[in-house]
Amino acid sequence: LSCVEVYVQVAGAQRRLSPQDKSDLRIPAGGTDDWWTLNVRAGLRPIRWLQLSVSGANLTDNSYWIHGSGVAGSGASLSVVAEVLGG
Repeated sequence: LSCVEVYVQVAGAQRRLSPQDKSDLRIPAGGTDDWWTLNVRAGLRPIRWLQLSVSGANLTDNSYWIHGSGVAGSGASLSVVAEVLGG
């Protein structure tokens, strides 16, 4: 493998709301809960003109809400990409 990255995204609970947040329909009453996701990315370049990548996001399928976004975060996902490189 050319590279491997494992990372966690974390946000604490947002309970102390400003007057603007309290009137913002995208933010639930009382604020948003804390959350975390476990993620991984890896890449491989088996030959000079081909790049292969795989990534997994929110592997534990935690439910979360990004404060002020108006939408729930995505569930577990996996993507695989093959790129043909020029030059």
